[in-house]
Amino acid sequence: MSQTQDIHPPPDSLDAVNAALADVFHVAPLSLTCGAARALGDSLVVCGILGGKDVGKSTLINALAQRDVSVDDEEVGEGTRRPMAYVHRDARPGVATRLAAIEAITPIDVTEHEADAVRNVVLIDLPDFDSEFTDHQKQVKAVAPLLDRVLWVMTPRKVGDRLWAGMFRRVIKDPDNVHCVLNKLDELLTDADPFEGGNGHPADAFWRSQHAWLAESLASAGCAQSDEHRFVIAAKYVPEDEFAARIAWLWDDLDWEKYDEDRESVVRVARLARREFERLRAAVMSPVSEEEAAQIKQANERVERRVNADAVRAHYRLDESLELLGGACDAAYQQSLLNAGFGPEYCAAVGAKLFSRLPPTAELAHELLERRVADWPVLSVVYRLFGWLPRLLGRRFSSTAEASPDRIGDDAFRIDGASLPERIDALRSRLLDEQSVVVERLRIADDRPSTSDLVAQAAAALAELGAQMRERFLEGIHGDQAPSKRWQRAAIWVVLIWFPLVQPVLEGVLEMAALQGTLSVLHGLYRVVAALGAARLLAGLAVVAAVYVVILTAMFTRALRDVRTARQAQSGESPLADRIDAVLLHEVLAPMIEPFRAARDRLSGLADKLSAMTQ
Repeated sequence: MSQTQDIHPPPDSLDAVNAALADVFHVAPLSLTCGAARALGDSLVVCGILGGKDVGKSTLINALAQRDVSVDDEEVGEGTRRPMAYVHRDARPGVATRLAAIEAITPIDVTEHEADAVRNVVLIDLPDFDSEFTDHQKQVKAVAPLLDRVLWVMTPRKVGDRLWAGMFRRVIKDPDNVHCVLNKLDELLTDADPFEGGNGHPADAFWRSQHAWLAESLASAGCAQSDEHRFVIAAKYVPEDEFAARIAWLWDDLDWEKYDEDRESVVRVARLARREFERLRAAVMSPVSEEEAAQIKQANERVERRVNADAVRAHYRLDESLELLGGACDAAYQQSLLNAGFGPEYCAAVGAKLFSRLPPTAELAHELLERRVADWPVLSVVYRLFGWLPRLLGRRFSSTAEASPDRIGDDAFRIDGASLPERIDALRSRLLDEQSVVVERLRIADDRPSTSDLVAQAAAALAELGAQMRERFLEGIHGDQAPSKRWQRAAIWVVLIWFPLVQPVLEGVLEMAALQGTLSVLHGLYRVVAALGAARLLAGLAVVAAVYVVILTAMFTRALRDVRTARQAQSGESPLADRIDAVLLHEVLAPMIEPFRAARDRLSGLADKLSAMTQ
């Protein structure tokens, strides 16, 4: 059964989860069965006697109390009109507190007793839940959550009927605190020849068969209870002689003249029924310590929390929604969705367009040469000063110049007549259509990013990818070059030292040696110093520059060749296809999937909380 949360609020954690799920699914929170937690506030053990009309509830409570505490008029007409509590006088304030909210619905009749042994045990006789008076069922639904124990009373005619089974499942208690009582055993002895068979023990055979029938009937109604919680009694005829007299009256044989041979079996059944009643009374009316009472309530609270958590999970179809959201967030699904909207062909075509928009070969060769001469400090200085000359000469030695590529524009992303915005719209429509169930349930479409935003993000990322491609292209060529050897580095320095310095000095020294004897020492020194003069030094540096320009021209020519070779090698493939696919996945599809992912993460957290409540 359900109670509104403003009357009996559930535990805060469950209430919070319920409210959060209602917010996610844009519906009103589920009304939950509550009361077990409220019962923890006292040491009473409140036992409710529930059942349909004409099952003998009032008779049973009178028999348990061993006094007339509830009106018993064979429950004709309206039957029990309102709840009746059988309470120890000292426990009356606690009962009033426990059932305070019920007083707003219906008054509760109270009968006091002074049996100190069961001062904390309370019996409540409830109206018939199947009465034609709708107020009766309302009262039962209001009181039932506040009970600690439940005695379900039924008769042979009402065992396991649909209305009872539905009510049984709505009254949530720990199984150990629920007893099923088949009352009016005497009605079962009206069948023809009830003691047939039995191998000499007809009464025992009859007793076992009725217990088996009760167990089977309850199980078929989905209300299986263990043997210790099932009882077969005749509450109105507990004494053996009264039960036997009742059967004699039913058989129209008050003097046992016609069925004398069955009299012993009837008495045996009466004895078994009396023992069964005593077992029931011991289970219900035995003294209960405060510790035992707390255990009873805690068990009910655990069951109520678990059942409510399961009800919340089922009401919002939480597991189904998580499965749907998980499918939407699955990487394989996203890739298949992206392939349907764009696909490898699109990525390859866009990659080819971006690759074709690389700068001219000469410009790339210039950048490549700058990277290469950075490893040669002397050459890098010369290239900064005279780089225009090697580039000019290198282009003369190379093939015809190339036209400058166009700037990357929207046309770079139009493939097979479909523009980027059109493809994004188609992709979004497909996603919303394939995930229509969870989209409608969670209103995910309300949180979608706009197409213009997605286009801007994707275009910017693809343009950036084009810029990165230029860097990667050059880095790939530069990285493939073998490092310079020591003799090559030495040769560069030899050129720099030889022509301006070593060669003039050596020339002067050799000339002195050749004219030895004809020149004075001072004149020889003059010739050496003259060799290092400004004119000779500048001439040497000019020669060095010329040599370096030749070297740089050769290096630039090689850079041109390397760039052309790399372009030709990659022109037939799409080196950017995988990276374009990743960009589209991250910049286009990921924002579309983000509302699904956010909903999944939030629901997963709430589902984990519900799972924790059921442990």
